[in-house]
Amino acid sequence: MSKNILEALFGKARRLVLGLLFRQPDEAFYVRKIIRLTELSPGSVQRELKRFTDSGIIVRSEKDNHVYFQANPACSAYIELRSLFIGSA
Repeated sequence: MSKNILEALFGKARRLVLGLLFRQPDEAFYVRKIIRLTELSPGSVQRELKRFTDSGIIVRSEKDNHVYFQANPACSAYIELRSLFIGSA
């Protein structure tokens, strides 16, 4: 999949956050780690995580005073999103 397609479909922050979560769907990431790995501002990451969680694209969980985010395999677009981001790796 051409990276240009992802750039056309998603802005930088969305592309980076979704890419991180859907390339490693079995791993849950805490917010600071997402910020560090994507090199995005905390505000951008928080905004995208809220949008994705509210829409059911990702799931939010809490453990040991940390909030984690992970790709949601129950999302109706899970397979398509995963294939988009795996194909661009």
